[in-house]
Amino acid sequence: MDKVRCIVAAGEIVVDNFAGRLCPGGAPANFAWHARLFGKRSLMISAVGNDPQGDLIRRHCSGGPEVMLQESPFPTGEVLVSGSGTQVSYRILEDRAWDHLEMLPETAEVLRNALVFSCGTLIARSPVSRSFLKKAWSLLPPDCIRFCDLNFREHYYSRELLEEIFEASRIVKLNDAELEILVRLFGIPEGSPELRLSWLKERFRLRGIILTMGENGSLVMENGEVSELPALKAEVRDTVGAGDAFGAAYAASRLEGFPPYESHILARFHARRVVENTGAWLPDGVSWQLDRERAEEIIFRAIRENVS
Repeated sequence: MDKVRCIVAAGEIVVDNFAGRLCPGGAPANFAWHARLFGKRSLMISAVGNDPQGDLIRRHCSGGPEVMLQESPFPTGEVLVSGSGTQVSYRILEDRAWDHLEMLPETAEVLRNALVFSCGTLIARSPVSRSFLKKAWSLLPPDCIRFCDLNFREHYYSRELLEEIFEASRIVKLNDAELEILVRLFGIPEGSPELRLSWLKERFRLRGIILTMGENGSLVMENGEVSELPALKAEVRDTVGAGDAFGAAYAASRLEGFPPYESHILARFHARRVVENTGAWLPDGVSWQLDRERAEEIIFRAIRENVS
């Protein structure tokens, strides 16, 4: 790996098993895919086993961001998905390859040059990968945007873990269901979503916090700015990966120099493109990257519509 600075995501990479139909997935991989919005180099750190699921993931990633997949003696991550429609349940198999991430020399070098570092809460479910995460935070350069997209699954989170992650992060993204869990865990006072986010932001000295609320829109607070935007009208085909795409587009836009409100507009725009297509990654033939001119056009139109 060369020393070109890049956007880095670390954590779980899995195969979703829909009664025998296998689909690669994982929030950090989705983040790394969409973080290339403005053409920056993006890289995913995870681990796979020497098995058919690992081979499937390698083939899947060949068309996406760069990957550093550690070879593990443990089996590749797998999620058993059952049900259909809105009645879907997940069982995340334990003691998988990504639960055993190691801090290799080449991994450390990438982290020392990270422009953005993104992780979720699931990476810390095992002591080994939790140790990896702590080492990763210690290696990041001072100007790195430390981004955490909360990803509450099953019982793999606690108040202790969340305090650790909040204190190491600069920008945190969550959804409305996760906010309700935080309210219970931390005893956040009653109030509007904005007041509750303000409490979290001040409690953990966060630079920014992002709340997505599905069809009810989104709320962003960063650097003293507060913006709330309604959801864009969309012909929804699939919501898988939409939250990951929103967070990645916001981080990429901030890295590109857009202020919080404009980055919020671009994140909302990009997330709509994802829900209007099938799958967490946009298919071949869909124009998804932005240049400065196109981004400014999207921002101008959104501001004009909001004013009118």
